[in-house]
Amino acid sequence: MAGPTVVRGCAAAGVSEAECRLPPPCRAPGADRPSGPVGGMENQGVPPGPYRATRLWNEVTTSFRAGMPLRKHRQHFKKYGNCFTAGEAVDWLYDLLRNNNNFGPEVTRQQTIQLLRKFLMNHVIEDIKGKWGSENLDDNSQLFRY
Repeated sequence: MAGPTVVRGCAAAGVSEAECRLPPPCRAPGADRPSGPVGGMENQGVPPGPYRATRLWNEVTTSFRAGMPLRKHRQHFKKYGNCFTAGEAVDWLYDLLRNNNNFGPEVTRQQTIQLLRKFLMNHVIEDIKGKWGSENLDDNSQLFRY
């Protein structure tokens, strides 16, 4: 009888060596996928080194676009689909950053608003009328989209 098989790439998939030696049906379903609301961003740490800030920026913007819930809103008797309010974005991004190993619980709401203003300046988000380029974003009901 053959011993347990070692699945290639277990460490890359985030599976421990002990789990890796178990036959595949014994591992928990989804054990090869990262956990968390946005692909496990809160469990990863960007290693120090060159271009760390760029990697953090790309990680946060990708997670924001993938996870920020979009819905229909009304403003001045007009309906806008697939958008979010500034307040919703601040709440969502604030929770994401506080649960991320790279930022931690010391992140403030004001820092989150500053980051969203950078998103606006760098065309990650735009206001519902298609305007971008200003840092006019507050924790309010102003509408935005990607």
